[in-house]
Amino acid sequence: MGVLGDFTAEHFLTYGLTIIGKKAAVRGLLYGNSLNDYFLEIGGDLNVHAVIEGGHFCQVGGQIKCQFAVRTVNKISSKAAPAFTASDTIHSVLTPGLIDESGRIPVVKERELIEWLAAGKSPFS
Repeated sequence: MGVLGDFTAEHFLTYGLTIIGKKAAVRGLLYGNSLNDYFLEIGGDLNVHAVIEGGHFCQVGGQIKCQFAVRTVNKISSKAAPAFTASDTIHSVLTPGLIDESGRIPVVKERELIEWLAAGKSPFS
């Protein structure tokens, strides 16, 4: 997916190559997972309530402004703020019913997350 200008969404889930040319504003959850095959690149600032990297490279050209940031495999990086760290845990962000604890690391139950968001429910704990 490619957006040449600004991007605004309630929630945004990406599973493939995504490039946003300017700034991105996501009022709720930004979630990326491509099994480490693709990336999300935002040319400007990212303003989001919560960002969860679940196996997706994330590069932001401007500032990252968020309440919560979770990384499970890769970095969420900002060219404007190289010291940015994603230090929250998935448990501090998501409702317990959306977390799969069966593997080595806790991950998002993606089908449940999509159904949850489609029903208009908040995914946050």
